Amino acid sequence: MTTAALTFGCAFLAFSPPLALLFLLTYSKANLIIVVTTSAFAYLLSTVLSSLFWLPVPSSLQSNPYVLIFPSIVFQFVARAAFVWLYHRVEHSVERSVRRHERVEGRNRAAAAGGGSSNSNNNGDNADGD
Repeated sequence: MTTAALTFGCAFLAFSPPLALLFLLTYSKANLIIVVTTSAFAYLLSTVLSSLFWLPVPSSLQSNPYVLIFPSIVFQFVARAAFVWLYHRVEHSVERSVRRHERVEGRNRAAAAGGGSSNSNNNGDNADGD
C-alpha cells in the first residue's frame, strides 16, 4: 500500500543528498552550474545512444542482460570521456582568451598612464601665464 507520505518520504530520502550537494557546493559558483548542467546533458546523450542501440537488438537477445549492459557502459564511458575532453578544450581556450584580453588591457593601461601623465600640461599654455 503506497501512500502519499511514503512516496514523498522516499523521494526526499533519494533526492536530498544530491540537492544538498548542488545547493551547498555548486550553486554558489556560476561556472560549476554550467559544468553540472552540461555533464547532465552528456549523461542524457549517452542514455539516448544506449537506448538507440537497444532498438535493433532482437527480442531473443534481450533476455540476456550482458548483451545490453556492456554496450550501455561503453556508451556512457565514451560520452563522459568526450565531455571531459571537450571541457578541457573549452577551459584552455577560455584561459587563452583571458590572457590575451589581460595583455591588451595591460597595454591600454600602460599607454593611458604614460600618455596621460606626460601630456597633461602640454596644451601650449604656460604655467606662468606668458
